[in-house]
Amino acid sequence: MGMPRPRRWGHMRRIRGGYDLIGNVWEWTADWYAEDYYTRSPARNPHGPPEGTERVLRGGSWYDFPNDVRAAVRFSLAPGFRFDSFGIRCAKTP
Repeated sequence: MGMPRPRRWGHMRRIRGGYDLIGNVWEWTADWYAEDYYTRSPARNPHGPPEGTERVLRGGSWYDFPNDVRAAVRFSLAPGFRFDSFGIRCAKTP
Protein backbone atom coordinates (compact mmCIF):
# COMPACT_ATOMS: atom_id res chain seq x y z
CA MET A 1 0.00 0.00 0.00
CA GLY A 2 1.00 3.61 -0.28
CA MET A 3 2.69 5.61 -2.97
CA PRO A 4 5.91 4.56 -4.73
CA ARG A 5 9.04 6.18 -3.41
CA PRO A 6 10.50 9.07 -5.46
CA ARG A 7 13.48 8.14 -7.59
CA ARG A 8 16.74 10.04 -7.64
CA TRP A 9 17.28 12.25 -10.71
CA GLY A 10 20.14 10.14 -12.07
CA HIS A 11 17.96 7.04 -12.09
CA MET A 12 14.98 8.49 -13.91
CA ARG A 13 14.17 6.97 -17.27
CA ARG A 14 15.22 9.16 -20.18
CA ILE A 15 12.67 9.43 -22.98
CA ARG A 16 13.83 11.27 -26.11
CA GLY A 17 15.94 13.63 -24.04
CA GLY A 18 13.25 14.71 -21.56
CA TYR A 19 12.36 14.00 -17.98
CA ASP A 20 8.96 14.30 -16.28
CA LEU A 21 7.30 15.93 -19.25
CA ILE A 22 3.79 15.79 -17.83
CA GLY A 23 1.88 15.90 -14.58
CA ASN A 24 3.69 18.53 -12.55
CA VAL A 25 2.25 21.81 -13.87
CA TRP A 26 0.65 22.95 -17.13
CA GLU A 27 3.55 24.18 -19.23
CA TRP A 28 3.31 27.62 -20.82
CA THR A 29 4.71 27.48 -24.35
CA ALA A 30 6.01 30.22 -26.62
CA ASP A 31 3.32 29.37 -29.20
CA TRP A 32 0.43 31.70 -29.83
CA TYR A 33 -2.96 29.97 -30.07
CA ALA A 34 -5.27 29.76 -33.08
CA GLU A 35 -8.19 27.33 -33.03
CA ASP A 36 -7.65 26.21 -36.63
CA TYR A 37 -3.83 26.34 -36.67
CA TYR A 38 -3.25 22.59 -36.94
CA THR A 39 -5.43 22.35 -40.05
CA ARG A 40 -2.92 24.57 -41.91
CA SER A 41 0.35 24.06 -39.99
CA PRO A 42 3.48 22.21 -41.10
CA ALA A 43 3.27 18.47 -40.39
CA ARG A 44 6.59 18.53 -38.53
CA ASN A 45 7.44 20.79 -35.57
CA PRO A 46 4.72 23.44 -35.91
CA HIS A 47 5.55 26.65 -34.02
CA GLY A 48 2.10 28.19 -33.83
CA PRO A 49 0.84 31.29 -35.60
CA PRO A 50 3.09 34.40 -35.72
CA GLU A 51 0.78 36.42 -33.42
CA GLY A 52 -2.29 36.12 -31.24
CA THR A 53 -3.91 37.05 -27.95
CA GLU A 54 -3.55 33.75 -26.09
CA ARG A 55 -0.60 31.39 -25.52
CA VAL A 56 -0.73 27.60 -25.49
CA LEU A 57 -0.45 25.57 -22.28
CA ARG A 58 0.20 21.83 -22.51
CA GLY A 59 0.66 18.65 -20.53
CA GLY A 60 -1.75 18.72 -17.60
CA SER A 61 -0.90 19.07 -13.93
CA TRP A 62 -1.31 17.55 -10.48
CA TYR A 63 -4.66 19.38 -10.31
CA ASP A 64 -6.25 17.57 -13.28
CA PHE A 65 -8.01 14.29 -14.01
CA PRO A 66 -5.66 11.53 -15.27
CA ASN A 67 -7.05 11.68 -18.84
CA ASP A 68 -5.91 15.32 -19.06
CA VAL A 69 -2.35 14.60 -17.94
CA ARG A 70 -0.64 13.86 -21.23
CA ALA A 71 1.62 15.76 -23.61
CA ALA A 72 -1.02 15.96 -26.36
CA VAL A 73 -3.51 17.91 -24.21
CA ARG A 74 -3.43 21.64 -24.93
CA PHE A 75 -5.48 24.72 -24.17
CA SER A 76 -4.93 28.47 -24.22
CA LEU A 77 -5.13 31.52 -21.99
CA ALA A 78 -4.05 35.14 -22.04
CA PRO A 79 -0.32 35.34 -21.17
CA GLY A 80 -0.92 37.30 -17.95
CA PHE A 81 -3.18 34.64 -16.38
CA ARG A 82 -1.70 32.95 -13.29
CA PHE A 83 -2.63 29.81 -11.35
CA ASP A 84 -0.72 27.50 -9.03
CA SER A 85 -0.83 24.61 -11.50
CA PHE A 86 0.78 26.59 -14.38
CA GLY A 87 4.53 26.88 -14.92
CA ILE A 88 7.41 26.88 -17.37
CA ARG A 89 10.09 24.43 -18.41
CA CYS A 90 13.66 25.63 -18.47
CA ALA A 91 15.58 24.17 -21.39
CA LYS A 92 19.06 24.46 -22.76
CA THR A 93 19.93 23.92 -26.40
CA PRO A 94 23.16 22.05 -27.09
